[in-house]
Amino acid sequence: MRKYALLSLVILFAALVAFPAFAKSHSDHGDRVCIYKDNNFHGHEQCYRPGEEVADLKHADISSIRVYGHARAVLFEDRDFGGAMMEFSTSIPDLHRIPVSSSKSWHDHVGSMRVVSADEPYAPGFYSY
Repeated sequence: MRKYALLSLVILFAALVAFPAFAKSHSDHGDRVCIYKDNNFHGHEQCYRPGEEVADLKHADISSIRVYGHARAVLFEDRDFGGAMMEFSTSIPDLHRIPVSSSKSWHDHVGSMRVVSADEPYAPGFYSY
């Protein structure tokens, strides 16, 4: 009987030590923005951290964006950070529903992107979502 009690205590202790590390590794994604080829965060995934930027995404076929932590995605309609721009601080499962102009949506119309931290000051002229 003492063997089982001791074994139970060892297992309980191991579980208590391992659980916080397991929970952290599965819930702490850090500050980053991930872009996806398909809606609802499916298909090819590419992630970027604050301070990173991509000057040419015209052929990337971006359909959804997931935002983790305190990161923000600033999308530009044209290459080299030109044209209409919009800032996203929340995940967007379908960019087709977010208009760039009255005739087109952000779905497959992302030309470039910057990833910034929420701690950076808000830039005038950005449309935020």
